[in-house]
Amino acid sequence: MATPVKLRHKDTGLEKTGYVGYSWTTFFFGPFPALFRAEYLLFLLSFLVVLVVVVALPGAGFLIAWALWIAWGFKFNAYHIQKLIERSYMLADTDLNNQRAVQTAGMSPAAMGARPESRNLTDDGYRIFLVKKYKIEKNDALGKMIVGERLFDTIDEALAYADSLENGAMPPHATPLVPDGESWRRTHTIVRTIAVRGGKIFALSGGVFAVPNNNTVFGTMDEAVKFAIAQGAV
Repeated sequence: MATPVKLRHKDTGLEKTGYVGYSWTTFFFGPFPALFRAEYLLFLLSFLVVLVVVVALPGAGFLIAWALWIAWGFKFNAYHIQKLIERSYMLADTDLNNQRAVQTAGMSPAAMGARPESRNLTDDGYRIFLVKKYKIEKNDALGKMIVGERLFDTIDEALAYADSLENGAMPPHATPLVPDGESWRRTHTIVRTIAVRGGKIFALSGGVFAVPNNNTVFGTMDEAVKFAIAQGAV
């Protein structure tokens, strides 16, 4: 049987179900599954083709039409998923089902919203995935990148925050760690180094920031800069 896979509209949040595997409903009901899934143009074209074949070839026409349904059963589920992606739906199921849908549709994982195997912020596919899933965009009026209800100065900061959401961790403000020498390195990696007033601030994985030679991470770069200024680090 075909495996259901959940898709969600990136703007409205409306959910629909696609299927991976052979379309047995097409095998048994011909063009009607297209009607049930709101593929109205496909339904009309398929129905007209079947009607013409049956009328033009009495007797054998129905067998020919059924043979066409059997063949189309291998392609229909992939076609339906592709159309949903074109209508701004994104994959929203388990990683396994998402990858099955990617293989079925023959499209790139980033375009379909499937999380790439690599979750490295230097990987283009993962960055595109984060942009699409978390709707990262630049607000021209504010001159900043928007992720949900948060504003960021650069795309790298926005991506780091989205990465933290994807991994289920985002400290809202300063979080002290064990003071044994930059212990944040145990749980974070440096995404990039930001030059500030002759000093530097580290942007870390998880969307947080750190001051070199200090054991505190901060939820925003402004907090990190204020702390660094107070400590004379910048």
